[in-house]
Parts: sequence; C-alpha cells; structure tokens
Amino acid sequence: MKGKRKWRLVFAAGMIFVLLNVFVATFGITKGRSMNIAEYSVIVKYKLPVTLRKLNAGYVFPLKRGEIVSFWKEGHENIAKRVVGLPGEKISYRQGNLYIEDALVAEPYLKPNQKDQSNLPSFRLQKDEIWVMGDNRIDSYDSRRFGPLKINEIRGKILPFHAEGGE
Repeated sequence: MKGKRKWRLVFAAGMIFVLLNVFVATFGITKGRSMNIAEYSVIVKYKLPVTLRKLNAGYVFPLKRGEIVSFWKEGHENIAKRVVGLPGEKISYRQGNLYIEDALVAEPYLKPNQKDQSNLPSFRLQKDEIWVMGDNRIDSYDSRRFGPLKINEIRGKILPFHAEGGE
C-alpha cells in the first residue's frame, strides 16, 4: 500500500514538473557570443506570457525595450536577442547607433568594442512586430539580417542569472 502511494506521489511530482517545464519556464544554457550573457551560462526561459497568448487570442504580450526574448528562425533554433524596437516605432540605425523616433537610444548593456558602424534606412514597425538585436553588434544574427520579428514568433523571455545572484 505504501509503495503505491509513493509511486503516485512521484508520478504527480513528475507531471507537475513537466507541465511547469512546458508552459511556465525552462532552464537552458547559453551558446554563442552575440549577447552579453557569458557563454554557457544558465538561463531561464519564462514562457507563461506565451502560453497565455496562445490560450487567449486577445492577450497582449507585455514587452519592454531591453528585455531578452527567445525565438526560432529557420536554420537557427533557440535564438536569444534583446528587444530594441517596439510595435509602431520608427527605427533607424546610423553609424552603429540606434535611433527610435529620431532620438538616440542609450544602450548601457553594450560594450564599446561591440558596436559596428553599419547603417539602416528608417522604417516603421507594424503593430505586431518588434526589432531585436544582439549585444555584440559586430557578430550577431538579428533583425538587421532577417527583418522585424513578429510578436507571435516569440517563444519566451530570457531571465539570465549572474554570479552575484541578481537577475
């Protein structure tokens, strides 16, 4: 009798873990150098907003400039990039500097040696699009290569852990 109860408890705990992993959050390891998260760092992909969006078509996915999101592009899986442009905004990129509505955007997360000198003509994002870029602008597969990212392509938000224990 006690053995059956124990296995039911183990099964229930396993199911809860699987459900949390599929719908709420997943742990992962970073690869590549396009973001200022140390390579092979532990990250959390927070998926609850994506799950809520799928359950309710009217749910608005809350995004903020500077957040890191996870998505897939053909030939590349689990890409993580920083949100730098929000729906409806006018974006331009001149001499390696990002402009939103013609105002220079401060990007304190960039290191001086990670900026490039490229240019992009001005354009306006649609209401269902964001613009994402890697922190290492010299070597990053981001919106400058594949264009705006549709909000429904986002798989989750990345919450990095730092050695200091912060977020």
